[in-house]
This record gives sequence, C-alpha cells and structure tokens, in this order.
Amino acid sequence: MKIPFTTVVGVDLNTLRQLTLSIQTWRKFRPEIFANPMLVFYDYEQLTEAMLYDVIQHENCKYVPWGDCAGYDSQREKMLSGFVLLPPLYVETEWWVKVDTDVISQASIEWLDASLMTPDISFIASNWNYSKPRR
Repeated sequence: MKIPFTTVVGVDLNTLRQLTLSIQTWRKFRPEIFANPMLVFYDYEQLTEAMLYDVIQHENCKYVPWGDCAGYDSQREKMLSGFVLLPPLYVETEWWVKVDTDVISQASIEWLDASLMTPDISFIASNWNYSKPRR
C-alpha cells in the first residue's frame, strides 16, 4: 500500500553540511521521500532558500523561513520548536515524517507500515536502519 506522507526537515547552518551528505543516501535508498511532498524549514538568519534548493533538489518541496524566535534558550530548542509549530500550518498530507539531517539511510527496506497509520495513532517510530556519523 502506498502511503502519502510529507517529509519534514529542519535546517540551520550547523546541520546543512550533514544534510548535504545524508540526502544522497535518501535519494539512493528512500526514493519515496522524493515521490512525496517535503517541508524544509530553515533558520533564515543563517541560510537562504537558494542554499537549500541546490542541496535538496526536490520538485515538491516547500521552504519555510524560521528564525528570530525570541524566548528560546538555545538554537537547538528553536529548531526543535519548528517541528511542533510548522507542520500543522504547512503539511497537506494526512501523515508527516520527521527526518533529522544526520540520518544516513543504508538499505532499501520497507520502513512505513500502513497498518500503523490509523486515525487513533498520533506517533509512530520507524525501525528504519540508519546510522549517525560520529560527532
């Protein structure tokens, strides 16, 4: 069963390099990400949409500027808040998937289970095989 979903990614200057590397593995092993919509919110104080467009190269991607958010204790908190506040405003599919910029896909395995996607489920954690680069 094909499940329409939107991939949501948050990017700032610190995570742009990670995304530049990891998105190549998504393109190779997760073509369904590029067959469905994508929402990329970015810190507009650090990046421009043009910088992201060259890296992401997704035909159905919305780029949403995110920044100048007073009241956040850290850059990390500001960016994580984007995952809570922006998808309800911009995601048009019934389901959306949060993917971190440091997620490296390693294999073409089934990772979205349609039986889990029912109206009474709010959160799903995938068993997608991935690794994170050393910090």
